[in-house]
Amino acid sequence: MSNLKKNISIIFLFFLFINGCADNPVSIDNVSLNSDFKIKYGQSVYIPDENLFIAFQDVVEESRCPEGMECFWQGTAKIKLFIRQGNDTMTDTVETYLPQSIVKIGQINNSYLFDVKDVEPYPQQNLKVDVHNYILTLNVSHFTYGFSDSEIDNKTGIYGQVYITGGPIIRRGYIDFHPFKTAFLIVNSRSDTNTVQTDSTGRFLEYTDPGEYKIVQQTRFPILNDTTIYKVANNKMTYINLKYFSGLK
Repeated sequence: MSNLKKNISIIFLFFLFINGCADNPVSIDNVSLNSDFKIKYGQSVYIPDENLFIAFQDVVEESRCPEGMECFWQGTAKIKLFIRQGNDTMTDTVETYLPQSIVKIGQINNSYLFDVKDVEPYPQQNLKVDVHNYILTLNVSHFTYGFSDSEIDNKTGIYGQVYITGGPIIRRGYIDFHPFKTAFLIVNSRSDTNTVQTDSTGRFLEYTDPGEYKIVQQTRFPILNDTTIYKVANNKMTYINLKYFSGLK
C-alpha cells in the first residue's frame, strides 16, 4: 500500500469514528495516560482525557539484531504514528533504540512523552515478519522536561538533556543509552561562544538571545555528531536532545 493510501485510510478512519457516519462505527480502543497499552499495525487508540488519537501507521525500519546473533549495533525498530488532537494532526516516528521521544501537537504545543516499551515480534534469523503482525507497546504521559514553569515560560534560550550511547558489540537486552553529565559550547551566527554545563542527569538550561545556534563539543571524546542549526525565538525556549557516542561497551 502506498504512503498516500495509508494516510487517506487512517484519516478516514478517524472521521468515521468522530462523525459517526458509518452504519457500524469503527472501534477504537480507549486507553489511559501514564499506562502501558498495545497498538496493532493499522489500528488506533484514543485517550479521552486528552482528546488524543494515536494510530499505528507503518513500520519504517526493522534493523534490530536477530535473536541469537551478535551484532556491531543493536539496531532499532521505527514505527510511524499518526496523531490527532482536536483539529490538529501530525505524524511522528518512535523507535526502540531511543525509546523516549517528545511529541508536541496543537497551537499551544501540548507536550507528551511517548515511551516505547516493546515492539513485537522480535526479529528471528532468516525469518521475515509480516508487517500486519507488528504490535507496539507504548506509554504516553505529559512531558514537563524536568523544569519548572517559572524557568521556561516567556524565557528565551535552549534547554534539554544529553545522552551517551554506543558499543561495538550489542546483544539483545543491553541498554545502550543513558543520561550524560558534560559541558559543551553553543555558538551563534556571529561565532560568539558560550559554555553550557549540564547537571548530573545531563539536563541543561541556558538563556540566550534570539537567533540561530549550533552545538560544539568541548572534548575530543566522546563524539557529538550534531550539525543541526537550532533556532531560538523571542520568549520561547527551544528543547534539544544531544546524543554522544562513546565507542565503548
